[in-house]
Amino acid sequence: MQFTLLALLGLASLATATAPLQPWQVSRLGTFSPSGRPNSTTTSVLNTTISDPNDAVVPAAICVATFEAFEPYPYGDVVYKCSEVPGQLWSLRILEANNGNPSSPTTNFRLEFTQNKGAEGGVFVGTESFHVGDNMSGVCGGSGVCSWGLKAERVPVLVKQELVTMGV
Repeated sequence: MQFTLLALLGLASLATATAPLQPWQVSRLGTFSPSGRPNSTTTSVLNTTISDPNDAVVPAAICVATFEAFEPYPYGDVVYKCSEVPGQLWSLRILEANNGNPSSPTTNFRLEFTQNKGAEGGVFVGTESFHVGDNMSGVCGGSGVCSWGLKAERVPVLVKQELVTMGV
């Protein structure tokens, strides 16, 4: 009886370990771009919240990227660290859009998320596109200040991740 129980527990843990991953969930994304008027900020901001439904105990990570609005953006060159999450390190990179429209780090871009679960869990990477008119909407004021965010009907945005480095 004890052997049967141990065998069943072993099979259950193997099934759990090889079960397909549920995609990550971006529940919040907001961008801000300044007006460019004299004596106003020149910093653009992108902030987002991502969670891993495969680990319901761990809270969502909050990621914030700030960059100069009126200089060419170095797509893919900057890694932004996200908030601390127990047992995981999250980061993101802003990548150029691949939808045929001009890229903008606040209105048309891709985000590459990396989740490092350490030596035992491995490293996962997932990328998703964000584009005003598709999954984002917002406004630009008469002053030139623009704010964009996820469309309510598109939340959460799913990000398919893949294992890129196996844990020990």
